[in-house]
Amino acid sequence: MTSDTSASAQWGCYGSTISGADSTTDGAQNTIDIVNGCAEASRAARLCSDLSSGGYTDWYLPAKDQLNTLYTQRAVVGGFTTSNYWSSTENSSNSAWSQYFNLGNQSNNYKNNGFYVRCIRSF
Repeated sequence: MTSDTSASAQWGCYGSTISGADSTTDGAQNTIDIVNGCAEASRAARLCSDLSSGGYTDWYLPAKDQLNTLYTQRAVVGGFTTSNYWSSTENSSNSAWSQYFNLGNQSNNYKNNGFYVRCIRSF
């Protein structure tokens, strides 16, 4: 996908740990775990899970390492801002990993922050 799904989505479930949502490489499974473990609507992973675009419905929020691959290939993929993007990788009950697309650094941020969301399919 060459466009962002949201410009200000929260990761969701601030204060709760989502069982299984800690993979740095498997965003598809993280997304399933987040959607099943967090009932909050319109959050980053749910936006991807509910997405139907280009005739496909198997979208997910990328894991930390997958998001970094998008960053390193951002010129090829296109459409990114220089802001923070959520990954599906949880760090703690209050934080999850994001990536700042201006400099490329990854960091933990509070789940209730509003960041960009870029949904992906397997690649």
